[in-house]
Amino acid sequence: MSSRKRVCLQGYFVDERSVGADEIVYEMRKNGHFLTSETTLERYRIAYFQGIFPRISLEKWEEEGNPRIEQLLRNRTV
Repeated sequence: MSSRKRVCLQGYFVDERSVGADEIVYEMRKNGHFLTSETTLERYRIAYFQGIFPRISLEKWEEEGNPRIEQLLRNRTV
């Protein structure tokens, strides 16, 4: 089982500290964004999970012969 699946199977906490809703509202009013809030800064490194679309640079995409997204999706889902 991949590590991503194991993380998802552990579940997610939805309490005030985990979500940080009050903090986000405060930061939005103060700064117009939540990107520098304590909760965001603590969790931004673990927030991203590889999705369906590959994260490759334009240079790598060009090196690979400009593959069409349909082929990339097909390869990823097979």
